[in-house]
Amino acid sequence: MTDSILAKNFPKDVFKDFSKPERLENIFYEIKSSVKIEDLRILKSAGMNICQPGIETLDDGLLKILNKGTFTADNIRFLRDCKTLGITPIWNFLFDIPGEKEFHYADMINDIIPFISHLQPPYRIIPMMIHRFSPVYEHPDSYGVRNLKPMDEYFNFLPDDADVTDLAYYFYGEYDTALENGELKEKFFEATGNWFKEWEGMNKPVLQLYTEDGRNYISDTRSDSAGEYVEIDMRKSELLKKMHNPFPEKSVVMDQDFIYLLERKYILKTGKFYISLVCG
Repeated sequence: MTDSILAKNFPKDVFKDFSKPERLENIFYEIKSSVKIEDLRILKSAGMNICQPGIETLDDGLLKILNKGTFTADNIRFLRDCKTLGITPIWNFLFDIPGEKEFHYADMINDIIPFISHLQPPYRIIPMMIHRFSPVYEHPDSYGVRNLKPMDEYFNFLPDDADVTDLAYYFYGEYDTALENGELKEKFFEATGNWFKEWEGMNKPVLQLYTEDGRNYISDTRSDSAGEYVEIDMRKSELLKKMHNPFPEKSVVMDQDFIYLLERKYILKTGKFYISLVCG
């Protein structure tokens, strides 16, 4: 391999018939959050119990700024599928992204984070670093970035006559950020902090579909659910399957069953897509 990110063809071409050595406890890969559940199953069978997906954020506008090529619904789908398969995704949640606006965070705080507490929380919440070849590095003016310069650490070990600007990979820049609003910053870290707290201890929250004696049930122990365990009929079960992958808003039939799932946040709307949050 010449890239640290798992190649798209690897699950089927490399790992489908791979037999994990007995002494090898885990296979770890950096992976794109666009990898579908079929390939995740292959990787899980081959021994991948931990991965590092490039999720970065849970807002469509910020994902576009980062040039990720994915939507929030894709990231939620990936986290949900990892939970279903027993794979631990180690991912970073970025803030201080050039070009970000306060509404990007308001949407995540109010409309997303409270309802995905059953999914793996981020490993770290960290400010974004600007690196060479990134869109922000290539076009700083377009993102409102001023005085782009190499990180100070390079000057600690490179020779005095080195062209640090030409050699550096990580850079600092001056730019406005949404979390300069102290109240918004407090709310963002409170929301993510609550997410972390729900994952402390053994009884982590679940939103899981179970089948018993031919009937389908949903167990919901997220903080706002009051510990629901409810039966759902075949029509609602089929709708959840239909929303397994991001489903375009324009194709939705807003009938009584769909509204039932939406009101209970078994399905979530993010941007122009709907996505099932139910594992299983």
